[in-house]
Amino acid sequence: RRGAPGDVWALGVTMLYVPGKIGLPERTVAHWQIAEVRDKTGQAYRQMMAWVDSVAGIRERLDREDAVEGLVCQMLEEAPNSRVRA
Repeated sequence: RRGAPGDVWALGVTMLYVPGKIGLPERTVAHWQIAEVRDKTGQAYRQMMAWVDSVAGIRERLDREDAVEGLVCQMLEEAPNSRVRA
């Protein structure tokens, strides 16, 4: 979804990428055409959802007691209304 909660989530993903906790999606999912994700029956959508699931898995392994990882965990909260705000 678009808006501030989506921007916070995207920044959280960036914060996973910076220390190497996750790779860029186009490097981890072969032939992912992001322009095609609107078709919820297509391969690109399934690939995107698999990548989003991997982000959720990495979120679960973050150290919530660590200042940075705890903040990133809050940024990656699945429910937009429960996500930390900018």
